Amino acid sequence: MTHFSMKPDTWHSLSSAKPAPPHARGSRLTVFRKDEDGAVVAFTLFALLMMLIVGGIAIDTMRQEMSRARLQNTLDNAVLAGAGAPYGTKPKPIVQDFMAKAGMSAYLNEIDDDGLDGDDDIIQTLNTSKVSATAKMSMDTYLMHLTGVKQLGAVAASTAERRVPKLEVAMVLDVSGSMRNNQKLVNLKTAGKAFTTSILNSSSTGDAVISIVPFQLGRRARPAYLRRAGSGRIADLCQLPSIFR
Repeated sequence: MTHFSMKPDTWHSLSSAKPAPPHARGSRLTVFRKDEDGAVVAFTLFALLMMLIVGGIAIDTMRQEMSRARLQNTLDNAVLAGAGAPYGTKPKPIVQDFMAKAGMSAYLNEIDDDGLDGDDDIIQTLNTSKVSATAKMSMDTYLMHLTGVKQLGAVAASTAERRVPKLEVAMVLDVSGSMRNNQKLVNLKTAGKAFTTSILNSSSTGDAVISIVPFQLGRRARPAYLRRAGSGRIADLCQLPSIFR
């Protein structure tokens, strides 16, 4: 059996130990506060976080601009195709089909072409075609959501207009003797008036010029009719049977 013993002087020194005075504890706090070990690590972590946030903003902003540019270019081409369509063709389906082929039909806003108000997106006359359209899209962010920004949006608007400054139409009318049979001359008057009315009503004032050229061997138009024809009155066409000698 092993016995342990402690000297009296050692036991006395342990039993008489006292806690450190307050000024000693304060000195240890001062030393801890002044200790710079690990400060570089904390600064590095903070700088890394800031770089991550700034880099995320740059990446998401670049993605947004690329998407906006692609949306704008596609919309520009779509309205150009719609405005360049022949007269009588509906531009709205052309624009919608163009956007659908590019995979962006979901971003295209509604195109107003009902003609019920004076603010339609599509305006067509005989020598003018104007098409306007807008589109809007949104995209999810990669890193900006760390700052609370979940999505970024892009908006595009485009207008294309095709205009013919002066529309010149020449009507060559056969008023020869063969037109007297089967009411051909009567039908010619009706068709000529309807055609002229359609041309003038489908173009702006002063944008359409209509010339009437009577055709008959050995016959010519009287000067009085030429003066009336130059006035642009549609009613003159009703006088075709009596203006030629």
